[in-house]
Amino acid sequence: MNSEDLNPEQREAVLHEGGALLVLAPAGSGKTRVVISRLLHLLEKYDLPEDRIMAVTFTRKAAGELVSRIREARPGARLPWVGTFHAISARFLRENADRAGLPSSFTVMDGHDQRFLARNLLKLSGVSEDEIDPKQLLTKISQWKMREETPEKLESSALFGPLRQMAVLYAAYEKRLAENQVLDYDDLLIRCMMLLSSDPLLRSVCQSHFAYILVDEYQDTNPVQEKLLRLFSRDLSNITVVGDDDQSIYRFRGADVGHIHSFPKEYRNVKRVVLRTNYRSTDSIVQVSAALISKAPKRFEKDVVSTGIKGEPVELVRFSDERDEAESIAKRIRDHVASGGRFSDHAVLFRMNAQSGPLEKAFSEYSIPHKVGSSGASFFDRREIRDLMAYFRILVNPHDRLSLVRILNVPSRGLGEKAQERLATILPGENPTVPQLLKNFAYESNPRQAPKIVELAQILESGISRVQERCSLELTFSRLIAEIGYREYLEGLSEGSDGGVGRTALLDELLSLAGRFDQWAKTEGVLDVASRFLEETALSQDDSLAGDASGVSDRVSLLTIHQSKGLEFPHVVVCGMEEGILPIRGRDVTDVEEERRLFYVAMTRASKTLSLTWCLSRQLFGRTQSARPSRFLFDLPAFGICGDIPKRQDQIGTPMRQASYTAGSGPFSQKTVLKKAPNASYPSPAKEKSEQVGSSFPTENRHHEKVGFRIRHARFGEGTIVSVSGSGADRELSISFGPGNIKKMLERYANIEWLESKGAG
Repeated sequence: MNSEDLNPEQREAVLHEGGALLVLAPAGSGKTRVVISRLLHLLEKYDLPEDRIMAVTFTRKAAGELVSRIREARPGARLPWVGTFHAISARFLRENADRAGLPSSFTVMDGHDQRFLARNLLKLSGVSEDEIDPKQLLTKISQWKMREETPEKLESSALFGPLRQMAVLYAAYEKRLAENQVLDYDDLLIRCMMLLSSDPLLRSVCQSHFAYILVDEYQDTNPVQEKLLRLFSRDLSNITVVGDDDQSIYRFRGADVGHIHSFPKEYRNVKRVVLRTNYRSTDSIVQVSAALISKAPKRFEKDVVSTGIKGEPVELVRFSDERDEAESIAKRIRDHVASGGRFSDHAVLFRMNAQSGPLEKAFSEYSIPHKVGSSGASFFDRREIRDLMAYFRILVNPHDRLSLVRILNVPSRGLGEKAQERLATILPGENPTVPQLLKNFAYESNPRQAPKIVELAQILESGISRVQERCSLELTFSRLIAEIGYREYLEGLSEGSDGGVGRTALLDELLSLAGRFDQWAKTEGVLDVASRFLEETALSQDDSLAGDASGVSDRVSLLTIHQSKGLEFPHVVVCGMEEGILPIRGRDVTDVEEERRLFYVAMTRASKTLSLTWCLSRQLFGRTQSARPSRFLFDLPAFGICGDIPKRQDQIGTPMRQASYTAGSGPFSQKTVLKKAPNASYPSPAKEKSEQVGSSFPTENRHHEKVGFRIRHARFGEGTIVSVSGSGADRELSISFGPGNIKKMLERYANIEWLESKGAG
């Protein structure tokens, strides 16, 4: 590790000794380099084995980068305790399963399976999804768990109405997890915390073992994660935390920015180091974003400086409506690429998913390749892969009946819905394995179904034996695919698959991935390869194992601001800078300050140019309303900005005509001319909309609240509702499945699955 390559503040952080260390790392300040350098410094200076250091990251991608960079410096290094809080907790519980009261074969349930279970519990309880949304139920269960409120505690609470129903469903949810020997994400943290809290001997062993603990993105820790750090830390002095209170944006997940603010008081002999130098953005972007965040009432002062050129001013652009905004952004990106730029240099950021519809429509009309979301189509989200992973979970955990419900009739075994429901409601009894359960079920089934059920039981028994004998993953999956006839089953389905990848090709990619994981496990000395593989895939919130299956890299990124965290782009547009969007409507003072931090995060994603757009009226959630510029725009400094700088009277508005453009030399150097209507008084939103000939966004139909929703179609894959027409049985959806690929279909025949709603990030 060569400290000469570091600036003075970075070097001070890396070489610090004697007490806890708080590193304040604003955007673009070389945070990752400091974390890696400090870890290497500690290993070399104290000649420590790699497993004596725990390094906690916020994402698996960050953990992978950390491990990769360290291995460049120390070939062959093993870093078993580098990962996210969830990954480290899963490993710790696996190694101490008996002490935690868990079977060693427990599996981790991912978000898809959680939603499947929630829907199943609602159905069995006779509660419609209109009464309690499955996603809301899971959110509430997660909140209760993070507050350490068990079903037993809630039983004596004064809960009424839907909350009382949710508490009953929470108890059923926990019972189902226990029966199937499954943990959800929250359980990993809670059970790890409970184990360390209740076992003083184990806690002492752990605290003696870990010589140093490093934590990245500390501002995003929740109370349970903070407790875990204290339980792992020897004396509250062997810990380094790196973060930026100005980038704390996950309060809705339970993150508490107070942890980083109170760190100097709560830990011992704390040294505070501020990384003041921004290596990412131009001076204009750094100064304007710093002025914005300086208005926050409670924060650490940082006085950030830029090493970059002054650069173009931050541009503010005003449009008449969201259609005007989307088309203008599309044109400007198209013109920039035509002059030699790349689509992938551009990102368009927004506060809510509902804002993406007009953008996707405009990008499709102008044939601009784009992706919605941070990672494209996830490999492990594919139906085909999820089927095989459900089989594999049973092979690893033979008691996982939740996965059985998914694979019982895949491929088709002639088992109708009633047969599947009957199996799903069979009581565990003496907790038989899935193969035993299937054999018992076969005796109760009709003669036509019984042989196929017994055959499935035998296939699973063979697979379970292979896992227990520690056969390779590649062999296990290969045999499984052949024995259930899955390749032939897929070949018999209709042609085509979302993302442009053939269904059977996905199987080959899975086998290739399994082979690579076998090699990795051999290098790392991992013994329980199957369980580790399941953990890695279950904890994969992004697609870091298999990558973006579309194979297209040169695309504009359309992202919520939350999705953009940790990313950077040469050219960024932040659209929808209006009251009710950013800050989002109905937030209290604490939340408004988090919205300010969210805006700061959006601004600091840009390295070369930054544009902020706002409209005079906007159709959102089926309603067109006059819009006011965001209060945050009034906090921007007079220096470093240009364009349509809002004035206080803009909070009332001025009618606008279509913007006109003159091409410039750069993507955001075009001069935008927004002409005021002569002698105009501000018209009603409805009147203004009616004067726009050919508008794709009429306001009369209340069903336009569906615009912006993400959906999944069985054949075409994931898409976004861009417009809705008609009503009742004749309601027609226009759905964008990618650039130039807009499909129209009647809603009643569309056969679509509604994914994440149009809500916030």
